[in-house]
Amino acid sequence: MTLTTEISPNQRFDRAIATACRTHADYSLLPDDIFVYVFQFLKPSELARVALVCKKWSRLSSHNVVWQALFTTLFGKQDCQSKIITYKSEYKNRYFEEPQILILKGHQEKVEKISFHANLIITYPKMGPKFLWSLDSGKYQKSLSHDNAHHIAIDGNTTVSVRNTTVYVSRLENELFDYVQNPDDYAVTYVIAIKDGIVATAAGSHIQVWSCKMRKCLYKLNVNAVVKEMGIHNDSLACVYATHYGEVVEIFSLNTGKSLRQMTAENHAKIYQDRILCVNKNRTAVYTFELDGCLSTFPQAVTYFSHISLHKGVLISVSFPIWNREKKVNQTHITMRSAANGDYLQQFAIEDDWLVKDMCIQDDVLIVGGVYGSSIFNKNASKIAKIWKFKTKN
Repeated sequence: MTLTTEISPNQRFDRAIATACRTHADYSLLPDDIFVYVFQFLKPSELARVALVCKKWSRLSSHNVVWQALFTTLFGKQDCQSKIITYKSEYKNRYFEEPQILILKGHQEKVEKISFHANLIITYPKMGPKFLWSLDSGKYQKSLSHDNAHHIAIDGNTTVSVRNTTVYVSRLENELFDYVQNPDDYAVTYVIAIKDGIVATAAGSHIQVWSCKMRKCLYKLNVNAVVKEMGIHNDSLACVYATHYGEVVEIFSLNTGKSLRQMTAENHAKIYQDRILCVNKNRTAVYTFELDGCLSTFPQAVTYFSHISLHKGVLISVSFPIWNREKKVNQTHITMRSAANGDYLQQFAIEDDWLVKDMCIQDDVLIVGGVYGSSIFNKNASKIAKIWKFKTKN
């Protein structure tokens, strides 16, 4: 009696390769499809070494099918679109080059805050006017006579600044005030959002939406919790507020103020243009909640971070400063990981004792703004702001 066992397709393929190897002493005689199949299981560093073997291997290691498998594994199928010319070039586009550093000098006081607005940078010295810089060149543009402003937002030619309980709306080119708003007399307004002439202000748990054109308050909201962040996209107003259950994300209709949907972020939530990036309570998953209701989940462990962002399937996080006992300095790192499976991609070290204050992504460029943290030991350095611009590899 003869026992027969089924052979899996992978086992048959392995036997076919073994037979081919015994039959042909020269590996170059093997079909191209076999090399392409095998190369799909290699890492990028291994493919780089394989390409040095011979011209044939160099050509096949760059095959689009090989890099499609690698690209899909790391960044997910949702990024694989017909417009991609080659997956190898698109894979490289997910990596960042060494940063270009812009140094912003001229402050008379310690710089405490940095914010980005389209192609502009605003630096906030401890006292006195705020400074406006070009994001492209890092050149000084002008000083904003917004003394003691807690927050400034710019949309086109409209500037909104907050001072104590008053919101000032002005024109950027000459800073002439169009009008003044008093959202609340009993709470400091510290969160604002502006888009296409609509201004949203938050004082504690109270939200008010204003029209710059009509110069009046459209409606008021109360979320029964302290508002942490707001953002406006199309016809939606996104709001993040903290509760004892965690951070709650709520989407309102910008036209009527009606609540459209709500979700609990559990740990952390951050608004990025048309989506909200959230981290769950155990830091084991990251998910994006788009303002149109679409939810995407990326299961992976996330270390403690001060800033986090998602760009083309790459999860970018900035660590909290870690004390180095040997060097006696605080060190901060920017880490890039695959959002699909958590694989490590890249890491950059920010200069010692510099603290990241803001981060954004514009036109495939990662922009990080920082200030000097150890002002006790170096008061001159504390009056300087630095911008790190990471361009993607082409």
